[in-house]
Amino acid sequence: MKSKFVLHLILILVFNVGVTGCGQVNFQSTNSSSGSTNGAAGHPGGPSDSGTPGNPGNPGNPGNPGTPGTPPPIVEVLKTLQPTLAVRGLACLMCHADIRSNIVTDFGYGHDYFLGGGTRFDDQSWYNNLASTWQTAHQIVGTVYVPDVYVTPAALAMLDNQSNPPQPMKLADFMLTPYTPQWNFDGNNIQQAMVSRVTPADANGPKVVSVAKVTIRAPSADEMSALDPEFFNGPVGFKRAGSSTTVQMLVNGTDHGAYVSNDPKQALDCSDSDILVNGSLFLRGLKIKSAKGCRIYVVGSVFIEDAIDYLDGGDSNLQITSSRAVVMGINSSRLHHRLLDDNRGLQLSEVNYSTLAGQVYEDALRIGTLRDAEDDYSGGRKTIDYSGLLLNAPMIHSRYLGMFKGTIVAEAAMFSLGAFHFEFDPVFTRTSVFPLLKTTILEAK
Repeated sequence: MKSKFVLHLILILVFNVGVTGCGQVNFQSTNSSSGSTNGAAGHPGGPSDSGTPGNPGNPGNPGNPGTPGTPPPIVEVLKTLQPTLAVRGLACLMCHADIRSNIVTDFGYGHDYFLGGGTRFDDQSWYNNLASTWQTAHQIVGTVYVPDVYVTPAALAMLDNQSNPPQPMKLADFMLTPYTPQWNFDGNNIQQAMVSRVTPADANGPKVVSVAKVTIRAPSADEMSALDPEFFNGPVGFKRAGSSTTVQMLVNGTDHGAYVSNDPKQALDCSDSDILVNGSLFLRGLKIKSAKGCRIYVVGSVFIEDAIDYLDGGDSNLQITSSRAVVMGINSSRLHHRLLDDNRGLQLSEVNYSTLAGQVYEDALRIGTLRDAEDDYSGGRKTIDYSGLLLNAPMIHSRYLGMFKGTIVAEAAMFSLGAFHFEFDPVFTRTSVFPLLKTTILEAK
């Protein structure tokens, strides 16, 4: 598995992604925790365990959307922290990453795979620092927000070459502490902190901020179905929530079953609307009217191909939440490799990974006409810039090159390494975000 990953990174280097030197590290982290939390940090061990880290606290309840008149937590996070990535398992995505806004992550806190569990901190896991990918990032212009919790013994073991590292150690402090990588794709063996490539947008701002509670999740199929039980217990289809207005979508069928798609002959009229989709959704060359935001809630997988064309101005944006996955520019054979052959130890908090991966692959076969960003376009890998896009799912995958301007909220995400750029879109500070969801998908306070 490692040999596959190394080969993949060798191919990435043809993009000439430079690696800058390690700047001076500020060892003082900022703690901005406020308010109560159900996901409290673990406590330091007592005298009998020689100061080893305490057990992590319970992950806590995911929160609620707030009382009437109070914006749900995700709206507040988007207004205040403005993250472009809110992802629990970031290790693979960080390889030679170009991130131009803030990050929220918790490394899988609250589960036994937190920070990679008992595996070596730079070994195969989405939730640790696989192959020291954080130190290979091209640039991270912003601040990283993490829960105020203690790191695991496996993570502390990376500091064995340091003089008397503090034990126990908070996550933010650990990320600010230089160590010598044991496995680094760039071949560097100099001491570097995980956030050595982070440059705060504010020159005097912190690289890492601890917060009392972090929630990053996607709605389950049951939660999605509860939005309209009668509809979601019926056949594959779509509807506009709270309205009988026509929705410009189609139900298509193949030998593998039915799925929903956009209508290629007309634009989707979805300004300030919530659309429910029972089944998988295929969007190819979507033209959309969404001046005040379009929200789509999908109980199956979502497949996106080609550019999204906003036909009206204003605060046009598209928000998609799926209980399975969002896949962009990947055909079924490439998807099989990514999901089933080389998942690199990915685990999920709410569903068995192999079960979900199989469901997503079956959804891809159901559509049957997926195009790959590299294999099915002439002239090399396809470059597409996306803006005004908010994606939420347990897994989000893409093989396109280009810019993603918006926010990704996921358990794990993988885009084209070193060749896809992430930036927050301020439209999400001014628009309604998934108002139908009863439980928040993103919280950091």
